Amino acid sequence: MWTIYLNAEELPVFEDISIVQETIADPGLDAELVATHPHMLEDVLDDIERIGQAVDREQKTVELRTSLERRIKAVRERIGDAEDRPSMTVLDWFDPLMISGHWVPELVQIAGGKSRLSNPGERSKPIEWSSLQSADPDIIVTAPCGFALERTSANIDGLYQSRWLGIAQTVKQKQAYAIDGNHYLNRPGPRLVDTLEFLASILHTGYFPDPPADAVSRVDSLLQSAKQADSGS
Repeated sequence: MWTIYLNAEELPVFEDISIVQETIADPGLDAELVATHPHMLEDVLDDIERIGQAVDREQKTVELRTSLERRIKAVRERIGDAEDRPSMTVLDWFDPLMISGHWVPELVQIAGGKSRLSNPGERSKPIEWSSLQSADPDIIVTAPCGFALERTSANIDGLYQSRWLGIAQTVKQKQAYAIDGNHYLNRPGPRLVDTLEFLASILHTGYFPDPPADAVSRVDSLLQSAKQADSGS
């Protein structure tokens, strides 16, 4: 028996799950389809258990969920009733400009911030650069879908070139960050709790350990490295 995991959110062409089921049945595959469609962090935790049940690892996934929930609770308690809740916008793409949705605004809120331009559970959506400038978030995080931090770094100059000038003050204040979206933000899995801790460390410096350098970097540092690379070539 094979178990096929399908995140329906990433494959909108398969909105009708029956099509996938027919595709599996056609060659006579002995397979169970586990389709997920998470929008919130709780949905992701539920799906972890569902997948564990499907692959006979129920106890392991229950333990994993308990561990993840313990870490989420620790962030909530560490932030407490902090009066300072900086606003944050997380960018999912640049051409067109996309704002991260689904579980991302919720992560921002749990991490002690105020999500600008998107609400928990909403789909990622395109916006105009003028809307981002008008929103004027305290912190901007860029996590291009499918981009590891290394790839974002390699393309940073082109991504932020002229349009970034409208929000240059945020960059100058070192309040613009890049996160490895491919591994930590775009996928609905256990690493989202790592992402929560990363966002909390950005929003509330000193409350949490600094995130690893291969996962999070300040945009000004990446831009400086890009300039040095250009000058040396």
